[in-house]
Amino acid sequence: MKGTLILITFDEDAGTEENHIYTVMLGSMIKPGTVIKERHDFYDVMKLIEDNFSLGNLGRGDRKAVAIRGLWAE
Repeated sequence: MKGTLILITFDEDAGTEENHIYTVMLGSMIKPGTVIKERHDFYDVMKLIEDNFSLGNLGRGDRKAVAIRGLWAE
């Protein structure tokens, strides 16, 4: 399954203002041991996928989102 990216998201926060969501990305293209500490949201994940597959954007929040950087192994 070379080239496959699996995203697992766990969102069981109690709805607090700091709504922390745990996400794991698994795949051969991910740099081993990578931890991203910056805050990202759903639109940033969408932007990552859109940029990776040259899909363009949906014209919504993903249009101005910042793709998550520092994930890919060289």
